Amino acid sequence: MQNSKFYRNIPFTYSRIKLHAGKRKKTVYPVFNKAKRKKGEKAKIENENNDGVEKQLALIYEKLSNMLTKNDTSFLKQIVKDTICELKDDLLKPLIHRIEIMESDIMGQAKEIEKLKDELAKKDTIIESLGTDNKRSADRAKSDANYVDKVTNDLEQYGRRNNIRISDIKDDPSS
Repeated sequence: MQNSKFYRNIPFTYSRIKLHAGKRKKTVYPVFNKAKRKKGEKAKIENENNDGVEKQLALIYEKLSNMLTKNDTSFLKQIVKDTICELKDDLLKPLIHRIEIMESDIMGQAKEIEKLKDELAKKDTIIESLGTDNKRSADRAKSDANYVDKVTNDLEQYGRRNNIRISDIKDDPSS
């Protein structure tokens, strides 16, 4: 039993079972390191190991605290919405600018088209009035031509009444 105090603080690597008087008895054989460790050094090493473990646990805790859980769905939704809004703004700014330029061009062209429509309507009314004037002039010219034909025909017929007709007289070319 005196040896049991001695062996308590030493790490054991293997044990052997012996039979003593028909009973099994476990005998433990300690393995000693070449450099003997003192209790203080062993505690220091354990503290260092504990500090390393604590540091690793702190890192793991920090990483886990940054991870999202199932309860963070509203937070995730907000992050996704914000990201989509930023992307939409970045992608749509040039398109919106181009659309605004095209709209201003279209508005300018629409004003020009309205002006041209007004001019076309004025010219159509002028053409219609000229057409009716031309038709009247043509009708007047026809009626004047008919009147002139009638007057010339009358003058020819009534002007011959006073003319004398002589026949069988030969013209003398020498006279």
